[in-house]
Amino acid sequence: MKNFLFIAFLLFGFYAKTQAIQGLVVDAETNVSIAFANVSLVDYNVVVQSDENGLFSIMGRYPLPLTIRVGATGYELKTVKFTNDESLKISLDPIHFDFDEVNVTASGNEMKRNNVSFVELKSVKELNEVPQLSLGQMLENIPGVYNASTGPGISKPVIRGLQGVRVLTLLNGVRMEGQQWGGDHGMGISELGIGTVEVMKGPASLLYGADALGGVLYLSNELYGYQGAHCIEVGSHFESATLGTVNHLLYKGATKNLKFIVGGRLASHADYQTPSKQFVKNSRFQDQNLKFGMGWHRGMWVGNVRYDYSNSTIGIPGHSHDSVPATADFLSNKQLRKKSLPVQYLTNHVASWENKLILNRHTLQLLTSFTLNQLLEHDEKVTIPELFLNTYNLPYKFNVESRLKNNVVLNYGLQGMYLSQINAHEAVGRLVPNANQADNGLYFVTSWTRNKWRLQGGARGDVRSITSKVDEKFTSQFSKSYVGYNFSLGSSYEISKRHLVRLNATSGFRIPHLSELLSDGVHHGTFRYEVGSTDLTTEKAFQVDFSYEFTGEHLSLVLNPFLNQIVDYIYLEPQDYLKGGMRVYNYNQTKSGVTQYGGDVAVHWHPHFAHILHYESSFSYLYMQAREQNAYSFIPQPRWSNSIIARFSMKSKVKVDNVVVQYHYYLPQTTVAQFETASVDYGVLDVGMQMSVVGKLPLKLQFGVKNVTNTTYINHLSRLKNLGLHSIGRSFYVKLLIDLKIK
Repeated sequence: MKNFLFIAFLLFGFYAKTQAIQGLVVDAETNVSIAFANVSLVDYNVVVQSDENGLFSIMGRYPLPLTIRVGATGYELKTVKFTNDESLKISLDPIHFDFDEVNVTASGNEMKRNNVSFVELKSVKELNEVPQLSLGQMLENIPGVYNASTGPGISKPVIRGLQGVRVLTLLNGVRMEGQQWGGDHGMGISELGIGTVEVMKGPASLLYGADALGGVLYLSNELYGYQGAHCIEVGSHFESATLGTVNHLLYKGATKNLKFIVGGRLASHADYQTPSKQFVKNSRFQDQNLKFGMGWHRGMWVGNVRYDYSNSTIGIPGHSHDSVPATADFLSNKQLRKKSLPVQYLTNHVASWENKLILNRHTLQLLTSFTLNQLLEHDEKVTIPELFLNTYNLPYKFNVESRLKNNVVLNYGLQGMYLSQINAHEAVGRLVPNANQADNGLYFVTSWTRNKWRLQGGARGDVRSITSKVDEKFTSQFSKSYVGYNFSLGSSYEISKRHLVRLNATSGFRIPHLSELLSDGVHHGTFRYEVGSTDLTTEKAFQVDFSYEFTGEHLSLVLNPFLNQIVDYIYLEPQDYLKGGMRVYNYNQTKSGVTQYGGDVAVHWHPHFAHILHYESSFSYLYMQAREQNAYSFIPQPRWSNSIIARFSMKSKVKVDNVVVQYHYYLPQTTVAQFETASVDYGVLDVGMQMSVVGKLPLKLQFGVKNVTNTTYINHLSRLKNLGLHSIGRSFYVKLLIDLKIK
């Protein structure tokens, strides 16, 4: 009875609490107060800002102890434990330059430097120094990440040469499950309200689920905003190459216990213009996006409800039923915006409910969600769809984090989903049958920190059951269960405050996707007839990943080589005959496996003699080999990216914030599969400027030119490459942003 009363006592939060938390943020060397420092309660999504005297106050009642994180421009981020009701005095150590604008991962809610595995962490603001047309294009600014596209409206992330079902995308922890298996369908996610992007390269299946052989893309919402304040952001963006307009409205606000984020976005683009001044037919697209988030806390209970909606109308460029189409057939002298056939309508609903119970040494998290992905495609008839596929998914995750003595942390739990794939009766064609899929997995990860060492290891087991239904086209039922196991072992060692090394060995497995097992139909956007194979077995991978980081006073350097071996690799093998006017491709599996090796190098230099300048450079390289030639198609070109940014601190009412120059150079790619053409090298130069107006209506204005030299090029990962359709030519852009903050 005593134990029951004690547990009830905890669950209702009647234990040591604090009311308002007050404190002062000062410089550790001079003891001078630091104005406008960000002070956050790590577990409660509560953020406040110190005033001009360095004082701060956090409203509300919170159970003790609390983890408080404090950061300010020019100072090292600091985490402190708050254990009583006394006022805090937090001293921050000054640094010459903070190389990481975003230091804290949203996936693990810890310092990026403390991760045993190397994580690429960028804010959307960093990725948008020169504004891009889509989230997929923004991701290309991350070393080792590429963009597979079918025109500007359709893009998918590529991590270390792997894409589609081998890359797992999470939105606020919710697994996105839809058309990632199809090359002619986009991500269905916009940058609206997205704050940070994290990329975990290579097998990352322990905490995120099976299938992530290429890596994990983790997208997180912006913070709700400062407690006791409201923020309204209005933005408009114009692109000349597509005559495109993007308009958005975003509200963020937080009271003592409630937090909100609400926004909408409209985008409309006409056919894009090539360097030859012609327009690629039917490359037009329109997007509509809505976002809602609400967070709250009561005692030790923290909750978040989120909903994201997207609806895209996307033309399919390069569509033809001719066996030998000519490039001129897909070009026009007129730039059109009105939709025409073939066209696809892609709709996504993502709803989630997150609950966290924060105890002294344990944090319990339950994330339940619902996603609906709807693909509607019209090929030759306006009234009758060619494809109409609904994918319903119910993902869940229950995680326990236990912080034990001797710096040992355990993460363990359950994760899975129930997916149902249903074709609408009115559709003429079907690429895959109606089917159900159930995933369930158990995982356990432990980490241990001592002095300069941090060790982490874990294991995971998953079971996937797939059952298809019989109809007039798919007359044979398929039912099978697959089992897979994973392990991970890694370590990091801080040689000194400036030098850090990591070494990780991870296994991975990927259970065949429904499309690979059961496809039998035309995939228009990829220009092929795909045939699945029920004999496919689970892919298995083993990767060794090393990273070295140097962070000096004026220089940052990252080296990240890797070696990855994939056994029973699944690929599409072209056949020597046509079906439905398109070449037939069969899903097949390698007998000898596939070997990948390569890596990324990144440098950030902030010269002392020119304090306003920042020079960033990265080089990404991947080599892939296999006995079966067609197993290594779509290998990204080696890429050398450079960015020079001059940041100014002006006191005037109208001021220049920064000037940016970017140059991306892609080296040739000659390692190609059958029916795939090699790619030559090319370089693209972009320039831009940002200005701001200080006043009652604060304005920010970005403008510039992309592809300044009007370079004629085709990226190796463009699905329009074999048709000879060039990428976007010179484009002028203007972006206006109004950011109102009200207390």
